[in-house]
Amino acid sequence: ALDEYLKSNVMRLTDVFNQFDADNNGALDRAELARLIKMLLPESTPDAILYFQTMLGGEGDGEVTFKELIHSIKEGTAAISRCARGAGRWA
Repeated sequence: ALDEYLKSNVMRLTDVFNQFDADNNGALDRAELARLIKMLLPESTPDAILYFQTMLGGEGDGEVTFKELIHSIKEGTAAISRCARGAGRWA
C-alpha cells in the first residue's frame, strides 16, 4: 500500500513522513501514525492500527522516528524475501 501511494503521488517516503508529522518533532506519535495507517489502509480496524503502531514503535515510547520506520520497512522487506525464497519448504 505504501509503495502504491508513493508511486501514485510521486512522493518520497520522507515527504510522506513529514506530511504526517504534524508537530514537526521528527517523530510520528500514536495519533499521527494512526492517520498514516488509515490513509494507507482505510479498512484498518482499531486493533490492526494498534498492531502496526506496536510493530513500528521501535523503542516502545509510542513514537516512530523516520529511522525506525526505515528500519521496520527494511526488516519487513527482508522477511518477505526470505519467505518467497523458502516458499513450500521448512526452514
